[in-house]
Formats: sequence, structure tokens, C-alpha cells
Amino acid sequence: METETGLCSICHINNFKYTCPACGVRTCCIECVKRHKKQTECTGVVDKTKYIGRKDLSENSSHLNRDYNFLLNIDRSIQLGKGDVKTTAKNIFKRNFNSSNNSSNNANNQRNKRFKSGAQKDEDKRLLKVKEVYPHDPSTVVKRQNTLVIQLPPGMVRSSTNKSGYDKKMGCFIWTVEWILLGSDGEVLSQFLSYKLKEHLVLQEAVPMNILNNAKTDTKIEKKDLHFFMENAVNTNRSQRSVISVDKLQPLADVLKDKIVLEYPTFYITTSDDVFKEILTSSEAYKLNGAEDSSSESCSDSDSDTDSDSSSDSGSDSSDSDEASGESDEEGDSDEAPEESSSKPTVLPLEQEQQEHEKEQEQEQEQEQEQKGSPQPTEESIINTLGEQELESVD
Repeated sequence: METETGLCSICHINNFKYTCPACGVRTCCIECVKRHKKQTECTGVVDKTKYIGRKDLSENSSHLNRDYNFLLNIDRSIQLGKGDVKTTAKNIFKRNFNSSNNSSNNANNQRNKRFKSGAQKDEDKRLLKVKEVYPHDPSTVVKRQNTLVIQLPPGMVRSSTNKSGYDKKMGCFIWTVEWILLGSDGEVLSQFLSYKLKEHLVLQEAVPMNILNNAKTDTKIEKKDLHFFMENAVNTNRSQRSVISVDKLQPLADVLKDKIVLEYPTFYITTSDDVFKEILTSSEAYKLNGAEDSSSESCSDSDSDTDSDSSSDSGSDSSDSDEASGESDEEGDSDEAPEESSSKPTVLPLEQEQQEHEKEQEQEQEQEQEQKGSPQPTEESIINTLGEQELESVD
């Protein structure tokens, strides 16, 4: 409120310089402004929804301008919100379309394309492990050097931040990589997300300096002293970190070869190897050797079964042959001579066969002559015989 002398309404010593837009209190300095806000709990922001009478609105043009600016700000916020929705929804719908057709495309590719036998076996084993850890059967894509990428549902943070793909301007494949710097006790010191990392970059040189500079440590961290570990995307024990050992002097493409990542790889950076209790290899993490061992065991079991069956068959055959030999021995030891019996027909001499053939021919000729010598019945004889039979039946 305004004083007659024009002094500050807080200290009452100096002349006022400022006027509070919310309540109209006049102050002389920043200290008085802070005291005013603390005493009256005033925000210092004009209440744009406050009622103003028609007389005040017509007399003071500032009220009309305030209402006009208020409506402009509302319209601007609405337009900005629509633009954000369009840009975000465009990527979401595009990803949703690709993910819906991904399963059918993968099935068609597996049926139509000719995969190598070794790659197909490795891929099948990794997919079995993914289905074991993720029961909802997420969509998967194989990229670059047989890197299996597990895709999350559209709209999630990790799927929306994934910018991995082929860049035409750079002429190479780029990866999105998450870096996590850990302390000596396993605590997270800093975390950073890198975009557009070329796949031919060496892993040690690809580490951004931001993650090292932001780390709150007493000593300066050098890249040559770092140890790199990759997060196991198919870890079944969520309470404990599961990492895979990688070579920091290899390119990023070779490090991700035959690996499984969740949208994009995550690398843990440490200054010592004692941070993790257990460090696995890719075959141990994905249990590729276990499947081979089980298949070899099943094959050995089937082989042993077939061997046992063949041995039992051979044993039964040998026992049968032993019994037959025993019976023949008993017959040989008997005093009476064995009866000669054979299933083959007895072979006659040539002369006997010729004589029998001649006799058969003579019999056939006699039968033909008898048929020719006997008189054939005529029509009159047939009629006479029929008439005699009718007369007999009448009598």
C-alpha cells in the first residue's frame, strides 16, 4: 500500500523504487522485497484469474492487456503440446508398426532365408535363453555381427532413447551405448548415454570424457587404467549384477559379436577387477555349452541304448546258435543214423521227364479224337427228346 510521504512500506526510511505486482506493496530494495514476501507470504506473481470490475477494466488499459496476454499464453502452450505429441507419437507408432510385424517377418525370414548351420544353432540357443528370462516373448532383431537385440515395448524410455542404426552420412553403423562408472565398493559414481558411436571405434577410446570428469573422486582417472565389463541382458538373478568380460582393445563391433543386448549395450567401467564377485564369458552367460553338453549326453545315451539293443540281439542270436549247435551235437552222438530230409524237390533224370511228357501228349490226342468221333446232336433230335420228356410228365 502507498504512503503519503513516498517512503518504503517495509523499512520506512528510503523512498520506494519497486511495486509488488501481486499486492501493490512498494519497497526500496531487494532486502525489503524478501522481507515483504516472508511476512505476508506473497508470491509476487499476478493472479491472472482475479476478478476485476468493469469500471476498473475500462479505466486502466493494463488490465485488458494482461487478459489478452493470458489468452495468448494459453494458446501457445496448447500448440506446443500438440507439436510434442506429434513428434513423440510419430516415433511410437512407427516403432509399434515395426514391432507388430517383426514376429511374422522373423518367421518368414527363418523359413525363406538360408542360414548357415552354425549361426542358426547359436541363434536358436540364444532365443531359448531370451524366452526363459522374458516370458512375454519380446520381439528380437539380429544386427551386424550376429548381435541379438531385444526390443522393449514402444513408449518405454530405453526404447525411445535407442538411436542405433545405419547412418548414411557417416557411411557406417552407429550404436547407442550406456556407460556406468563404478567405485571400488560397486557404487555408481557417474552415468552417461552416448549416441552415434561408430562400430569401428576401439572400446577404450569410445569412452566419453564427461563420465570421467563428472566422477567425484580424489584422483584423476585415466582411460588406460580402466576395466570394461558388459551387462548380461539375460541375467536371471536381478539382485546381483551379472557381467561379461570384454576386451577393451577391440572395436565395438567385435565386442558386441554374438552378444545379447537390451535395446543397446551397457558397459560397466571400473578401476579394479575386484568390484564384481563373478565375471562370466559369453558362453557361460548364455549357457551355450550346457546345451551342447546335454545334446551330447542325449546322443551318448541313444548310442548306448542302441549298443545295448544290438548286444542283446547279438546275444540272443548267439544263444540260439548255441542251442542249435547243441542239438546237432546230441543228434550226432546218437547211434541211429539221421533221416535225410530236404526241402528241395527231387530231380528226375532226363529220360523219365521225356517219357512222361510223351504220355501227356498221347492222352491229349486221344481225348481230341474221341470228341471228333462222337456225333453232334441235331435240331430234330433235340426237339424229339424234349417232346418225349413232356409226354412223360403228362402221363
